[in-house]
Amino acid sequence: MVSWLDRLRSALAPGIVVERALASGGMGHVALGRDVVLNRLVAIKVLKPEMVTAVRAERFRREAENAAGLRHPNVVRVHRSEEADGLPYYTMDYVSGDTLATRLEGGHLAPREVVRLGLDLLSALGAAHARKLIHRDVKPGNIFLAGNRALLADFGIAYTRDSMMTSLTGTGELPATLAYIAPEQLHNEPVTEATDLYATGLVLYEAAAGSRWQPLTPPADGKWSQVPGFLRDPLRRALQLKPDARWPSAAAFARALATAERRYVRNRLVGATAGVAVALGLLAWWRPWDRYREPTSDLVVAPFGVDGLPDSGLGPRLANLTAWSVEMLTDLSVTPRDRVAGVWKATGSAPIARLSDLMRSTRSNYGAYALLQPRLPGLEARLLIIRRDGAKVFQGSVAVEQSDPSAMADSIALIMASAVLSSMLPHEPPAGIPLPARTEFQRGEEAFAREAWLTAERHYVRALELDSNFILAGWRVGNARRWMPLRSGPPYPPGLYQKFLADPKAVGGIDAYLIEAQFRPSGAARFAEYEKAVRVADRDPYPALLYGDELFHRGPLAGRSLGDAVLLLERAVAIDSALAPAWEHLAWARIRLGDKAGAGEALGRLEQVAGRPEESEIYLPMFLRLAYQLRFGGATPAAIGASLVSTPGALPLAARGAMSFDLPQAQVELGEALAQMGEGPAQRASGRVAQGLALVALGKPRQALVALDSAAALFPRGREATLQAAEWRVVLPALGIPGIAPGERQHGRAVLRGLAQDSVLGPRAAWALGLDALLGGDSLAANPWRARAASDPRLMPLLDAVAEKLAGRLPAALTLSEPALAFDSAGRVPDPFHRAALHLLRGEWLERLGRVEEADRSWLWYENLDVIGWPSAEAQAGEVDWALGTWARARRARLAGRPAAAPDRCVLARRAAELWDGAEPAYDALEGEMRRLALECRR
Repeated sequence: MVSWLDRLRSALAPGIVVERALASGGMGHVALGRDVVLNRLVAIKVLKPEMVTAVRAERFRREAENAAGLRHPNVVRVHRSEEADGLPYYTMDYVSGDTLATRLEGGHLAPREVVRLGLDLLSALGAAHARKLIHRDVKPGNIFLAGNRALLADFGIAYTRDSMMTSLTGTGELPATLAYIAPEQLHNEPVTEATDLYATGLVLYEAAAGSRWQPLTPPADGKWSQVPGFLRDPLRRALQLKPDARWPSAAAFARALATAERRYVRNRLVGATAGVAVALGLLAWWRPWDRYREPTSDLVVAPFGVDGLPDSGLGPRLANLTAWSVEMLTDLSVTPRDRVAGVWKATGSAPIARLSDLMRSTRSNYGAYALLQPRLPGLEARLLIIRRDGAKVFQGSVAVEQSDPSAMADSIALIMASAVLSSMLPHEPPAGIPLPARTEFQRGEEAFAREAWLTAERHYVRALELDSNFILAGWRVGNARRWMPLRSGPPYPPGLYQKFLADPKAVGGIDAYLIEAQFRPSGAARFAEYEKAVRVADRDPYPALLYGDELFHRGPLAGRSLGDAVLLLERAVAIDSALAPAWEHLAWARIRLGDKAGAGEALGRLEQVAGRPEESEIYLPMFLRLAYQLRFGGATPAAIGASLVSTPGALPLAARGAMSFDLPQAQVELGEALAQMGEGPAQRASGRVAQGLALVALGKPRQALVALDSAAALFPRGREATLQAAEWRVVLPALGIPGIAPGERQHGRAVLRGLAQDSVLGPRAAWALGLDALLGGDSLAANPWRARAASDPRLMPLLDAVAEKLAGRLPAALTLSEPALAFDSAGRVPDPFHRAALHLLRGEWLERLGRVEEADRSWLWYENLDVIGWPSAEAQAGEVDWALGTWARARRARLAGRPAAAPDRCVLARRAAELWDGAEPAYDALEGEMRRLALECRR
């Protein structure tokens, strides 16, 4: 008999190579495979052949699709759900780490780890519940530990509350694992979000106590002696037998865990010693970081020495207890004890030299050592703490009583933690900054968190005025201005980076990493620095926010999808749920991606935490709510436009912003409203530009040209608009985009020839003519235009690359065009059509070379939100990108080598068909092709 594994191997070949079985459960098997197309390992879950029925297969498919739509940093990502040889299966990320079940075989977790585990799980469940998805099988075997993150997996028996399909299980089948089942599941009663919270309570109890909770035990009768006291109340409520008595939401459960831990830490600090008031503000929920940190360990505690004491073993024992106490009190990572003793014995004799060697060997940022000596009525610990760069963080004596070793360890740990955290504290003004400036800075921080940009800028600027060397305040000024689209000019104060380079320690903390990242060239170099910062400060929301912001705007220009930005922003709000800038970007991105549930959640959270409208140039929650209503709520552009008229300046912004939410139909109507009611020729012209851009996206280029010509006639200085109207006529057909009549193309060429001698616009007009000639196969006709375009060197790499392609040298064409990618970011684009042409052509060349994945990434560029300020005049490069996004979607959907039913292909084809519904006749065949591809996905 053929085994399920051999059958799966045969069914999935050659696209996926099935390597080995990983696990089996009640309903399915899991195998390890390699996706040949994407060259990555995947886990494959397949419904057991003997369990396959039509109903189960359909439920398996639907529930896998639900899980695939859940993109969250604490959820194992599901890629696609299909059927092969009668076997329903889906693929997901392969996580190489242990499961929590495996980890718990070695004993319970430290309290700090239990809290982190709980927050990760509850963040994942909160995202699932927002989409009406109930997991129903939360257990240690379905939780993977990847680095310092927990990832929830296996939504195989998940229940969708909005679905007519009840579950994957049938009559008599237990819908979960018995040891982690909620009472309502056992009694076949309706499941709710509270069902998952009960299971989470079971998991956290086991993680904290090292033993399982007895099913159906009332919390009052449970064994709590092995659970840390501060965890008991949150878990007791989670384990209530009646769903209504449990926590009302995952977020409420998470807040209870975090609050209980903070209160516990605070009480321990206050109870242990009165001399650590500074630590109260430092031993916080987030993890702080030092500029010189390598991401392995924050602190290593050397075995303590003993001088004049009869018990020579007290030193190592007390060092062990102190290291454990530091971990209990803080979120510092302490080098495991089994890596310390041997290295310490092998190093030199002087304490500082030995400690430095120990830090290097264990790759720790800080090292601590104490010498214990008698001092009536107890002991004296002469404590030394040094930093990786050799600086002494603390050197002094700590008097402790000898009666209780644990109390002794706590006293030393408090001083140790306070000293280390004071040195590592991020986002905190360095010593020497005057108090008034520090106060203004902190007020700016508070305003930044609630997206009150005008208020934040005012406080940061005031802090900088009070101390001109306050580099951290200058850095924050620029970061606030990055969110202020009406503010012109460079965001950062002049000379900021030079001041930083002259004295990096004046910033310190994680901000030093972030400044390095932001001042790197955009693209891979900047991403690498941001990734380092996020990796180093994994419990600080600020690096995730800034990296997410960078990917939100410019990630697609480097082949990073908008979904990558969403993951980072989700990470930021998972750490700080009141961070308004992250919720704003999340709402924006999810509206653009068509994620109704996710957008609604993010928008609701933003409206709760955002500042007042008068504290911002543009009150984005209002615009995001309107965009949400247009995309998902059935609101009409006419009604939205009428509501905007009463708000000064709102209609011009909405008319040019709708495309950033992937709403071209709305932009056509809002553009018409602005063209009719705008204040003056410039606003009316902006309305016509808005219409023209949107009509191109909708496959109506003839109508678009009418609107764009009207804009050129209205703009007070119309030469730029005239050039762009001509480029639409010439560049689009040169790139193979249909719909421009031959007569219009000839007219565009004539206009460009007339502008080619213009001292300002001439190089760009010549570039468009040269591109047109080269793509038409006439290199001789292109030569004079290439010579004219050469006066702007930024225009030449792409023209030279196209010439190489014309000569049949595709690899050389790709190499020559690479420098042009550096001009992608706002302010450096040589022509609004340049990067669209660059990415479309590079994708085409990559596809011809069989580099399908790279081609797809090149054609992602249109997802960017890389514009300067808020567009109000002629079209910007980002707007041209959005207008050509439908064409790019179609190219991606029919990309050679893309699996016919890949979820992303289905989404792309479906959206392109929607946007081209009602397009001009030139698009009939394309629209039909997209509809066929979308239909194939349903088979």
